[in-house]
Amino acid sequence: MKKYFAYATILLAACFVSACNEDEEPATYTGKNGVTLNILNGNGTLIEDEDDAVTVSVTLDRPYDTDINLTVNVQGPEPEHLLITPNPVTVKAGSKSTTFQVVSAQLGNLAEQHQYTLNMTNLQSDMEIIQTVNITLRTRTGMDDLTHEQKALVESWKTNYGIDVTPWIGKISLTGNVTEPGDGYTADFTEPKETTLQGASIITLGEGCTEDKIVLKMVDNPMGLTAFLYDWFRKNTVEDFEYYANEEWGTGLETMEKINWNKDSQEIFNVTLDGIEIDLTQATDNGYAIHFTKEGTAYVYDVNGNPLLYALEDEEPEPWFYSKECWIPFKYEFSAWTRLLTMVAEGDEEALEMAIGLSTADPEYFLLFSSVNEDGYDSEENNYYVEPRGSIDFTNGTMTFEFPADHQLAGGYARVNVTYTAN
Repeated sequence: MKKYFAYATILLAACFVSACNEDEEPATYTGKNGVTLNILNGNGTLIEDEDDAVTVSVTLDRPYDTDINLTVNVQGPEPEHLLITPNPVTVKAGSKSTTFQVVSAQLGNLAEQHQYTLNMTNLQSDMEIIQTVNITLRTRTGMDDLTHEQKALVESWKTNYGIDVTPWIGKISLTGNVTEPGDGYTADFTEPKETTLQGASIITLGEGCTEDKIVLKMVDNPMGLTAFLYDWFRKNTVEDFEYYANEEWGTGLETMEKINWNKDSQEIFNVTLDGIEIDLTQATDNGYAIHFTKEGTAYVYDVNGNPLLYALEDEEPEPWFYSKECWIPFKYEFSAWTRLLTMVAEGDEEALEMAIGLSTADPEYFLLFSSVNEDGYDSEENNYYVEPRGSIDFTNGTMTFEFPADHQLAGGYARVNVTYTAN
C-alpha cells in the first residue's frame, strides 16, 4: 500500500510542476555551441594531379540569428597543396549547416604523402570544435610505379592466364557497409549501427608475386576503412571518457600526458593492407578466391619494425605479442604511437611499460582485436561473425570481401562487406 501511495504522490507532484510551467517560456540552452565537421563523399584521400573534390559539411548544434563566417584552417606540412572553396564559409542566419570543398592545388611538387587536419577558426565566443576531419594527399599510384620485375609478371599473367591486372592498379572505387552489433562496453557502442562505406582504395602489387600468384597491396584506405577505424580507435582511447580517458582514473591518462596526446592533438593516422593473395592455379566458376588473413604470432613491433622486447623480472627479454592467432593484417601508422616507441628506443623504461600495457597507444591493440578464424564471442545475439572470404572476377571487373571486425570495447563482431569495381 505504501508503494502505491508513493507512486501517486510522485504523479501528483509531476502534474503540479507541469501545470505551473505551462505559462512559462521554455528554457533555452545557452552553453557551448558545438561545431562538427564531416566528410560527405569519399574517404578524404585526394590524388595530387587529379581534379576530384572532397565535400565537407560544417554543422552547428544550434543556429544564430545572423550570418556566421568561419575560416577553414589547414593544419599539416605544406598546406598550400590544398585549396578550400569557399573560405571562409558562411552559415546563414537560422541555419545550422553549410559545406565546403577541398581539392588538390596540383602544384606538381609533392615529394611524399601528406595528411592534413581541417579545423575552424574565427569561432564565436560560445563555440567549440567537436570534430575535425583528416585529408590525405598523395601522388598517383599506377603502372609506372611498378618495378621491371613486376611489369614482367603482369605480362606473364596475360600470356599464361589471360588475366589483365592493370585495371586493378591505382585508385579503385569501392562501396560497402559495416554492421555493428551494439551491446558494447561504453555508450558509443551500446546501440546497433550500420555505416556505409564509399570512396576508393589505392591498390598496387605487393610482395610475393609469382607467375602463378598475384599479391595486391592496398596502400591507402584499405577496404574503405581508414576513417572508420580511426573513429573506432579514438572512441577506444582519447574519446573514451568512461575508461581510458576518464579524467579522474583513466587507464590511459599517464600515456596521454607523456606523449602529449589527447582528443584535440593533431595526429597522423594511416592504414595499409598487404598480402591479398590470388592463386591463379585455383580458378572457380566465378573467378578466383582471395586469401587475405594472416596466421601466427601477432608481435608488437618497435620503431625500427622489429618485435618489441620485454623482460619479465630477471628473465631474458622476449618478443611482446598480442593473443590473436588469425587476423587481417592491417598495418597502422599513428604519430602518437610513434612518439611512444621513440621514447622506448631511447631507453625510457616507463614508456616501455606503457607500450605493452593497458595504457598503450598502439592501434593494433585496440582494433580488430579478436581472431577472425572462429567466433570468439560465441553469442547468438548481437554478433555478426562471418568467416573471412574474398573473390575476384577479372571478366566482370569486381572484387568482393566479407569479414568480421571488432575492437576492445565491442560487444560482438561487426561484419564488413566491400565491393570494388575495376577501372
